Amino acid sequence: MNRKIGLVFAVILSVAGIASGADVDQSTPKAAAMGFAKAMENGDAALAKELSVGSEQDQKVLSSMLEFTGSIKKLRDSASKKYGDKADEVTGGGMNVDSSKLLEDAQIQENGDTATVMSGKPQPSAMNLKKVDGKWKVDLSTTLKNASGPGQDIEQFQQMLKGWTSAINETATEIDDGKYTAPAEASQALQVKMMAALKSVSATTEPSTAPSEGATTQPAK
Repeated sequence: MNRKIGLVFAVILSVAGIASGADVDQSTPKAAAMGFAKAMENGDAALAKELSVGSEQDQKVLSSMLEFTGSIKKLRDSASKKYGDKADEVTGGGMNVDSSKLLEDAQIQENGDTATVMSGKPQPSAMNLKKVDGKWKVDLSTTLKNASGPGQDIEQFQQMLKGWTSAINETATEIDDGKYTAPAEASQALQVKMMAALKSVSATTEPSTAPSEGATTQPAK
């Protein structure tokens, strides 16, 4: 995968049984971060919003992130049904991240009522938190600002997420319809769609190179 896409994946998926808010430990930054990540993995919008704080625009982006992670799940399911144990050749390592598990080994930098949870896998990424009424919550404003690319504002980041979600959902549907006989074909098609979505966001978005032939969706190392 293009390095820019890989890095953004890492941030999104690091902040990505469904529990109720009362069951989530918010006594430490790490516990709150893991609870938020599990909510993202499970598509639990209500819990993800309860465990975070941010502006109205931040909440809109959070909704787009949930749609994005949902599209990845759909792609995984479609690839697994079509290609079996070769499904990872479509989704790649970047889309097969257990973000809550990765946070188990995360480094914590705590400073009063703010904290940063640092994860080094699959790419370096950070989740920012703040203490609100004695409970730790994900600070969406700071976290999403770090996720955005150079020269990219939060609205452009949201549009990029929507474009990627559409590309992933479209590819999953095409796999279901039997358009791609081999996983490499589906992977290449997904690369092209995602790069097109990235480039169409705005002229201020950082330029990216086209994916090489046979590339997978695994983030660059």
